[in-house]
Amino acid sequence: MKPKLKQEDYFFPFEWSEKAIWKIDAPVTDIELSQIEWLLDVDWFGTDEHPLTPNEVMANPELDPDHFKRIETADLSYPIDLGLNPRVNKLVPFDGLHRMCKAKLLGMEKIHCRMIPIEKAMRSDNTNGCSRLSAD
Repeated sequence: MKPKLKQEDYFFPFEWSEKAIWKIDAPVTDIELSQIEWLLDVDWFGTDEHPLTPNEVMANPELDPDHFKRIETADLSYPIDLGLNPRVNKLVPFDGLHRMCKAKLLGMEKIHCRMIPIEKAMRSDNTNGCSRLSAD
């Protein structure tokens, strides 16, 4: 069994909102799921008392029926949004975990993706609705 990774280790070091990220102009490309599949071992789902990884929810939908329903109904016509987190030097999602899960369940090898430049997400002038928290 793979170790469960803690979501707080992968949070971006600044505030952001999905709606602001969606407004950022970034090209859509395809990414191999195998490049980002490790994200499905991070405990993004569940509760603080009982955190769950997307892989755990996909294997046992009864553990978190609400997230599993969101996986089932995810619209793969929208790309996932990723950014290179400077704290860990890894691609981390702004949005799209449920779409990633659905793609995996469907056996897809690639998924539509937007690489969000971290500078645009961190804009302190709040043009995108995002604000910088810290530089570390």
